[in-house]
Amino acid sequence: MAFNFAAAEQAALKDMDCKKLGLMLLGQSGGGKSFAAGTFGVKTLYLYGSGESHGPAAARHAGGSNVAPVLWDYDDEGTKLNADKAYKRLLDCLKDVEGIRQAGFQAVMVDGATELEALIRQTKQWEQLCLTDKGKHNNFAEGPAAATMFRAVLDSLRDLQRALDIHYAMTCILDVRQLASDGGILESAPRLTGYQLADSIIPQFPDIVVVGRMLKNEVPGHYFQFLAGVTKTSKEASGEVKKTVNFHPRITGKGLTDLPAAVPADLGKLAAFKAGVKKGGKE
Repeated sequence: MAFNFAAAEQAALKDMDCKKLGLMLLGQSGGGKSFAAGTFGVKTLYLYGSGESHGPAAARHAGGSNVAPVLWDYDDEGTKLNADKAYKRLLDCLKDVEGIRQAGFQAVMVDGATELEALIRQTKQWEQLCLTDKGKHNNFAEGPAAATMFRAVLDSLRDLQRALDIHYAMTCILDVRQLASDGGILESAPRLTGYQLADSIIPQFPDIVVVGRMLKNEVPGHYFQFLAGVTKTSKEASGEVKKTVNFHPRITGKGLTDLPAAVPADLGKLAAFKAGVKKGGKE
């Protein structure tokens, strides 16, 4: 059977033209990630681990009843789940396309990558992926094994977006090393174990944004920072830097000159900016 190149091209163009956010939201603890998660302005499924228990309260403070929090490491009766069951619960939720459609969710937020990595590294599945042919633990397999299990989550988020035309986002903690006088993030690194995992996961998001507290006209607030410096390095045992990757904030479809230096952290407005319309108005 001949391959239909024309149909394949049209499918790819449709995928490329998606105007919904597929966002990695990076920020330090207390920097406004969870608060921003509640600002989509639409009904949002907020998935989180109990290690991020402050998150849903902050998100609901911003988004009110639009934010529907769901724990991934406790069942619906309040029983704590082991890591493998918690990971399965998260994937089962994300794969329930029809349930998410019927519930009316227009955005899905996973809070967050740092907590998800900790969960993954406690699973038997991760342990199995790290074994050598002789049944020994292979330290060098840890990053690729975690990345494989992360990708199952990301694939589910992308499938949801394709099926339902909704936003998806994931948060990740930043370890900030240097701030400007106004709070702008000059130097930071995502809190993920090792260079390889960060390099495998973060670039898969079409949109990458950094959020942090800044002073504007002597008034503090949470801002999306498009000039923030985010890097991850790999070092030799001697401490010498072997590899460095930069994660530049970006919005798919927008050039560098289109992006402001910093804007108030509002995902609804960011989504409208990506779509090329004013929030609540026309293009």
